[in-house]
Amino acid sequence: MKLPPLPPYRVREHARARRVRLRVSPAHGIEVVVPSGFPARELPRLLEPHRHWMEMQLARCRAGLELPAVMLLPALGETWSLRHEALAEGRRARLLVEAGALHLQAADAAAARALLQRFVQRRAAEVLPPWLARIAEETGLRFAGVRIRAQRARWGSCSASGRISLNCKLLFLEPALVRHVLVHELCHTVHLNHSPAFWKVVADHDPDWRRLRAELQARPAMAPAWIEA
Repeated sequence: MKLPPLPPYRVREHARARRVRLRVSPAHGIEVVVPSGFPARELPRLLEPHRHWMEMQLARCRAGLELPAVMLLPALGETWSLRHEALAEGRRARLLVEAGALHLQAADAAAARALLQRFVQRRAAEVLPPWLARIAEETGLRFAGVRIRAQRARWGSCSASGRISLNCKLLFLEPALVRHVLVHELCHTVHLNHSPAFWKVVADHDPDWRRLRAELQARPAMAPAWIEA
């Protein structure tokens, strides 16, 4: 008896992959990471035992893309109610910001998500750089510049020149966790590694770093699924 087709997935070759791995993200759905040159014809046989898991994860991703009625930004203590007004095709999407409310005028859900994503990035650009500057002043650590991005897998990063990149999704964390990330990246301006010397600098400025790091790593996702799409 012929089996029904597997849930849709995309294949991505990775030069450093040593085995086939399954990943799920709102942006890409089910992604199968394979070593370079892996024969694609072998995948259905390997994936068939994981069919149920793939179906469940795909359904969860699709459900998570729905815009919420309320958006919480714990880092700022902000609560925004959301309203999506469908526009006729061809009309320009726009976001109206009212007192504690966001009015998303867009032709479809994807366009509405894009408006909301840009709003989160703007709020992050408004609040994270001065927040980083305050902590730099408190700790005596210095940085060369800061930019706000929407990294897929990192809360932040620091370059050899001392330029720090921060993820806009930090706004979905509690303030103590945001501060922990900012201190971590500032400490990389002293040691651009995770050596014992680096962690000593972190401990000097963030004594509770072990607990906060464990809490951050235990989070099931970086942010709501809709902002990843």
